[in-house]
Amino acid sequence: MLVKETVIVIPKKIRLPALKNSLHEASSTGASASIGELYAVPFAKEVGAQPVQIGLLTALSGVVAPLAQLYGTRLLEHGGNRKKIVLTFTLLQALMWLPIAALAIALHFGYLANASEVIFIILYTLLIALGNITFPAWFSWIGDLVPENERGKYFSLRNRIIGIVGLIVVLAGAFVIDIFKTRGYLLLGFAFLFAIAATFRLYSLIVLKSQYAPLFQTKPSDHFSFISFLKRMDNFGKFTIYLALFNAALMIASPFFAIYMLEELKFSYVTLMLVTLSSTLVYLLTIPLMGRLSDRYGNKRLLQIANVAFIFSPLPWMIIRDPILLIIIPQLFAGVANAAFVIGTTNFTYDSVSPRHRPLCVAYSNIMVGIGTFVGALLGGFILKYYNSGTEISYVFLFGIAAFLRFLVAFIYLPKIKEIKPVKKFPSPDLNALHPTRALQHDLTWIKKVFRTT
Repeated sequence: MLVKETVIVIPKKIRLPALKNSLHEASSTGASASIGELYAVPFAKEVGAQPVQIGLLTALSGVVAPLAQLYGTRLLEHGGNRKKIVLTFTLLQALMWLPIAALAIALHFGYLANASEVIFIILYTLLIALGNITFPAWFSWIGDLVPENERGKYFSLRNRIIGIVGLIVVLAGAFVIDIFKTRGYLLLGFAFLFAIAATFRLYSLIVLKSQYAPLFQTKPSDHFSFISFLKRMDNFGKFTIYLALFNAALMIASPFFAIYMLEELKFSYVTLMLVTLSSTLVYLLTIPLMGRLSDRYGNKRLLQIANVAFIFSPLPWMIIRDPILLIIIPQLFAGVANAAFVIGTTNFTYDSVSPRHRPLCVAYSNIMVGIGTFVGALLGGFILKYYNSGTEISYVFLFGIAAFLRFLVAFIYLPKIKEIKPVKKFPSPDLNALHPTRALQHDLTWIKKVFRTT
């Protein structure tokens, strides 16, 4: 799994247009994905889903996604063309939005009400599966196009584009939903948004068709079983265990912030999305810095930053009810955490795994992450159901448990992971301490020095 093999050399005149094309595709993909990610749970609530069912919605997505990625890897191993795989299942995912929109329309007119939660969970899970079948092929494809020494810079730019477009679309969607709601057509508003998501995904398909894809071949000897992957506890294996456990800790609370704002804090959809997307704005502002830090100081440092911020992000929710303060305090932590985590985990994987093993290793790793997501989301749902039955105190308890488990996982497992590539010494030598609690002591000094050196 280590990166010690011939690197694919693509002429600059071919590679640069392909990378620009991918940035173009990122905008439409980000718009579609943002609608799905941020409006799925509110829609589930509106059709009557209970906390356990909402937890199940997230949990199933977390399990089905990596299993779909494993299927996508199998397609590659059996001689599948990367570009063809991506195009085929991007089309199917785009079309999958249409029955979800049709469900919302049917519910508005009084049909399928008795089974609406189950139908939506099934349809949304299929949507997630179809999208994730493309991921191993796309991850391998884009990995061959981006030079190793520019990954942090490029992926921070791509993710920033996704975030900006997603931010605009979701904010516009919140106003659309509130307008439909005030006129008594809330479910039709959701149907409209889901149709927009389908349109954006179809546009990304058109853009992907014109993108250059280098030749990719696998050998039977490149395959190894999931059991072999688990037994080989090398650095990437330890990284995978950490990801699985940390995602479990994240998912205990993450699916329920939106429900807490709607049910307990009584926020409107516009307020809900303003609070939710404020972390995205912080993410967009900080992700360029994270990309530079990745290229210069390595990806483990980003994981440390993400862990510290993720540990503190649920705590203010236990006492703050004002939307402005929620935006200023916990969402600031969440935005920084997401920026560091996305760049850190993506680039650590590219650095740790050879190109021919990437699709399979990513699929196996994400199976472990999916298991963690499944367990965490279900546990969160059961806590809300059985600890004071979904009252405000149960949410406070949930957020406290989430913060503690995030700390515990980071404290135990993050020190076991080693940086792969040669990196520069971090500005503050004291931050070489592996535990996030020690790193926290030097945050203010570190921030000043990073901005001076970047």
